Amino acid sequence: MTYISDSTIEQKSFELLSKYSKNFNWQLSFPIPIEMVIEKQLEYSLDTFFEDENILGAIDQTNKIIYTNENAISYFKSYPGSFEFTLAHEVGHWDLHCDYNSNQLRIMNKPVSMICRAGDRDFKEIQANKYAAALLMPEYLVKETLKAVDYYNWPTLYNIAKDWHVSVTALKNRLEKLKLLYFDEETQSFYENKIAASGQQTLF
Repeated sequence: MTYISDSTIEQKSFELLSKYSKNFNWQLSFPIPIEMVIEKQLEYSLDTFFEDENILGAIDQTNKIIYTNENAISYFKSYPGSFEFTLAHEVGHWDLHCDYNSNQLRIMNKPVSMICRAGDRDFKEIQANKYAAALLMPEYLVKETLKAVDYYNWPTLYNIAKDWHVSVTALKNRLEKLKLLYFDEETQSFYENKIAASGQQTLF
């Protein structure tokens, strides 16, 4: 297992956005234009394949192609933002993992470096998910955008997720990761943090 720290994942994803911003005169803003980042900055093409619907995407490093699964289209439609997250996930593999195991796998007789299945808990998949969240919701931009927003409720979170082209689950998880939100499973309520949820008060 190759350990990659969360801070490194955050840094690498932001570096990619910074390069795209500089090279193509784009100001960092939501939604992140993930398809343009792939095609212009990475110079990868986007394509589709037909495979088991549990496979969402794949990346072919040698031929510079990122694939999404046509048979997963119902999944992408049912979960808005999942298509963009899948693309960002593949970019995570490009940035974190594609120096090894290149083209030892195949789908539809096509060589690929990585095949990504829904629910896969392999460490590389977890890292790519963290990268995708950071790429689509960079910390600085999230904090800047939400600093004057009351987002401690589902309706607002759904609206934000729609505007940012991410799933509401990915948004909630990202805000919790950045310690901008705490969801109490027992009360099904949102709080600013865990201390607020417990009713305790800090001294400062």
